[in-house]
Amino acid sequence: MLASIQAFFNSLIQTEDAEVADRQQLELAAACLLFEIAAIDYDVRGAELNALRTALADTLGLERTEIDQLVRLAGEENRRATDMHAFTREINEHFDYEQKQALMASLWRVAYADGRIDRYEEHYLRRIADLLYLTHTDFIQAKLTVAAEQQP
Repeated sequence: MLASIQAFFNSLIQTEDAEVADRQQLELAAACLLFEIAAIDYDVRGAELNALRTALADTLGLERTEIDQLVRLAGEENRRATDMHAFTREINEHFDYEQKQALMASLWRVAYADGRIDRYEEHYLRRIADLLYLTHTDFIQAKLTVAAEQQP
C-alpha cells in the first residue's frame, strides 16, 4: 500500500495490540476496494461518494474528517494500483466467509448508489467475488438483496 495510506492508518492506531492493528489494516484494504468500485466509472461524486462514506463509517467507525482523508488517500492508491489482488489477498487471509459476504454487499451498495449498475461495475464486482472465493450464489444474493433495498 502507499506510504501515505499506511501513515494515515498508523496515525489512527494508537495501540500495540497486533490483533487490533491487523483488523484495522484489513478494514483499510476493504476501504480501498470500496473506493475502486465507486471510481470505476470515473465519476466519484454524489450518491456513490455518499455511499462510500457511509460504508467507511460503518466499517471503520471513523469521524467525517478521517473519512475524508481516507477517501483522498484511497483515491491516490486507486490511481496507482494496477490491480486489486493486494487488497483481496489481505481480506482472504483474515476475513471469515461472512465478513466477505458483508463486504460484497457493501460493494454492491456503492455501485447501486447512483441508481444504475454500469457494466464495468458489475464485471469488477464479479472479479472481486471470484478473488474473495465467494460462490456465484452469494454474489447474486448480495446483488438481489441490495437491489431490493434500492426499491421505494
